[in-house]
Amino acid sequence: MEFRGRERVQETRPAAPPIDLGTGGLEIVQALMAGGFVLLALLVVVLGAGMVIYFRSPVVVILGAGVALIGLAFGGTVLFVSVTTWLDHRKRVQEWHDAAIGTWLEQNGAERVEQVTEWEMSATNPAHVLIAAMWVHMRLQDGENGAYTVRKLNTALFLCNRRVGNLSKLSAENMGQQFARLGLIEGRREGHSGEWVPQSADDVLRLVVENWR
Repeated sequence: MEFRGRERVQETRPAAPPIDLGTGGLEIVQALMAGGFVLLALLVVVLGAGMVIYFRSPVVVILGAGVALIGLAFGGTVLFVSVTTWLDHRKRVQEWHDAAIGTWLEQNGAERVEQVTEWEMSATNPAHVLIAAMWVHMRLQDGENGAYTVRKLNTALFLCNRRVGNLSKLSAENMGQQFARLGLIEGRREGHSGEWVPQSADDVLRLVVENWR
C-alpha cells in the first residue's frame, strides 16, 4: 500500500480589488441620459427666465422664478453628481492601478506558487513501518519516554530534518499494534503501551524483516 497523500497549492498574487472597479465608470447610455436631463433642466430655466422677463404680472414673475430655480437646482445636481462620480471612478482605478503595479514590482513580476504535500503512513506497508520504527527508536535514544505510544505516534514524522509522513490517530493505533506483532514492543495491552524491545537500529531492522508476515 502506498502513502496516502493530500496536496494543496498556495498561490500568492496581488489581491482582488475590495470593490468593483467598473462601478461608477462613464457609460454612454448613462451619460446621454444625464446630458438629456441637464438640457431639459436648462430649457426649464430658460422658460422660467422668459416668464420673468416678458410678463409683468407679479404672480407670473414669481412662478417663472420658481420654475427657473427648480430647473437650475435639478440640472445642477444631476450634472454635479454625474461628473463627481466619473472623476471618483477614474481616481479609484488609478490608485488601484498604482497599488497593483507596486505589488508586482515587489514580487519582481513573478507569481509565487507554493505546493505543500502531506502524506499519511500505513501500518500495512513494511517500508512505512520500518521508517516509523526507526523514528521511534531515535526519539527513545534521545531520551524521550513513550515515543511508541498512540498519543506520541499521532503526529508528523521527521527524519534528518525532513518530513517523511503523518500518522492519524487511527493510523497510530494500527502502527502500535503492528509494532507489537513484529516484536518491537512487549507487553502491549489495553491501557498499557508496553516496553520497547530493540536496543539498536540493527535490532529494529532485523525484527521488522524477520517477523513480517
